[in-house]
Amino acid sequence: MKRVLSCLLALVLILSITPSAFAAEEPAWDISRSKVATALNENNESTVTLSLPSAEENLNSDVVFILDGSSSANTAVVKDSLALLEELKTATKNSGAAVNVCVVKFKRRAFKSDWYDLSNNFDAIKNAMKTKYSGGTNIHAGLLAGKEALDQHDGVSADRKYLILISDGSTYLYSKDGNWASDTPFTRSYRPKEPYSSFAGGYWDNGWYEPNNHPDVNVPRPKTTSDVDAWQKYLNDVKARNERVNSEGKTGDAYDYHCEYDLNFNQGKPSADFKSQPCEPRTANNRDMAFYYANEAWNTIKDSGYHAYSIATADGSAGAGNADDSHCFMNYLNDGASLDFDAIKKEIIYAVGAGSQVEDKMGSAFDLVPGTFQLTVGGKALTCIQNGNTYSFGDDAKSDRFVIIYNEGNDSFTWTINENVSNFAPVQLSYKVKLTNSSTTAGTYEVATNEYARLTPKGSTGVVRETLEFDIPKVTYTISETAKPTDLPKTGDNSSLALWFVLLLVSGGAITAT
Repeated sequence: MKRVLSCLLALVLILSITPSAFAAEEPAWDISRSKVATALNENNESTVTLSLPSAEENLNSDVVFILDGSSSANTAVVKDSLALLEELKTATKNSGAAVNVCVVKFKRRAFKSDWYDLSNNFDAIKNAMKTKYSGGTNIHAGLLAGKEALDQHDGVSADRKYLILISDGSTYLYSKDGNWASDTPFTRSYRPKEPYSSFAGGYWDNGWYEPNNHPDVNVPRPKTTSDVDAWQKYLNDVKARNERVNSEGKTGDAYDYHCEYDLNFNQGKPSADFKSQPCEPRTANNRDMAFYYANEAWNTIKDSGYHAYSIATADGSAGAGNADDSHCFMNYLNDGASLDFDAIKKEIIYAVGAGSQVEDKMGSAFDLVPGTFQLTVGGKALTCIQNGNTYSFGDDAKSDRFVIIYNEGNDSFTWTINENVSNFAPVQLSYKVKLTNSSTTAGTYEVATNEYARLTPKGSTGVVRETLEFDIPKVTYTISETAKPTDLPKTGDNSSLALWFVLLLVSGGAITAT
């Protein structure tokens, strides 16, 4: 009978856990872009300009590195981080853009550096990355400190804020009170107070009891996959286990206590607020909660519109197979993908990649003026070579960096981008349109210069993204009356009668741009 009840409970548990209950809303993938038009001139022409990224956008960027306090200090990780910054420094040279860098190191607590200007504080950034800390692992604290840093600069758009987490993922402490700088973060234990064990509340607390060994009633922690659905089911289950009232009439939160690292692990003595939770299957251990809180902080960062990346490093101390879940968790944070520094570098430096296209169709009231295309990169004009309705823009090294093909039949063009576009050197394409279909009735009119303009972007890694619409600019013009009823000729005055009839025929109006 007990076995039947256990099976029923497991079935109810599986059906009740939905990934959406704990998943963060994934912000729409966006690209900075703009499209503007000048007022009509005396020839009823307007200059339209498309920009990637937006011409109005502040090019300043924030980058936060969150590194494990000791294990990453003298590894290739620091060298790779610095190499990324060197390339970012080169990419932003002469752009007028400031790149601000903050370094967060974490062990049982987080240590947040000042903000450094990449262009002139490279040595300070390097020293911050190489500083060592020891004792415990609390990814949650690192993420809290990293988000606090990104929140500081109101003048930098969320889309230009980047967070890079570098860790082996073997976390077991958490800062549930939000105090990432506290030297006594939280943990919990199944081990008894007497006799006290220095394993209590640490990475190996599960040596006493492991709730994830009860798949009949729990969703165990994934050890061989970074699949998003699998991890969200597990994390949802951790939340449910922690909120469950146990045999002592308490939830999991009642058993959290402050970890005093030296006292607990070096001296082998319990914290003053130590307590032991009952060894019951539907409970969550300290590592479960550490993953839960780290994931919650990660979701908050993503929900803020910031870019967040996770790089998994090897755990050199847990032993073969003992940290597989940690490594899988780090890649789960990237939606199941394994990232490297090269992929992240491209995401930061480039707005769109080679192969991206823009389709632009003129509005019904306008015609494109042939031969008026101009293109600049970072403010520098490229040479245009026209061959019929094909316009190639480039330089001596490459003549077709950008190619425009004009379709005369429906008054539209396709703009193909054949190189990665830098976030720090905007590409601007401009052309002229002429108002050819205006109203004949007196009044002021607002008309769209284009019917649509659509960007189909490729990421710098070659992945095709969702099509994005540009804003459609509008211009105004006015039709004014040139004759009024009060201007009628007087009786007997035939001198201007013929002229009056001519004026009457053309009194449809005159165009005045506004």
